[in-house]
Amino acid sequence: MAALVLVFLGGFVVMVLEVYGAYLMRPSFGSSQEVWLAMIGMVMVALSAGYYLGGRMADRFKRASFLTWILYPAGVFIFFTKEISTPVLELQWMETANVVLASTAVSTAVFLPPCFVLGMLAP
Repeated sequence: MAALVLVFLGGFVVMVLEVYGAYLMRPSFGSSQEVWLAMIGMVMVALSAGYYLGGRMADRFKRASFLTWILYPAGVFIFFTKEISTPVLELQWMETANVVLASTAVSTAVFLPPCFVLGMLAP
């Protein structure tokens, strides 16, 4: 039962990160469809890669206690999200870049690691 709760909370945190990512990028890029496209697309890529690696690791480590070890790096990544996003959003090339490319780069740099690690919880 505890494993199911952890997986549910991991999925919830991914959704919170997705909305928070769009919120963080709003002052720099606005809240257009392109920004949401970049954020949702990056989350889907990170989750699919996390599902794959998590499935491979679940076959290797059969214990549910392995899930707690996945939460540690995810927590560290999430804790430093704001500190990482501030310098990335202030890069000079962001002002001249295409909104789609810039928002994809920011969402990948800041939110790919925690979403990838949280994706490893599900399998």
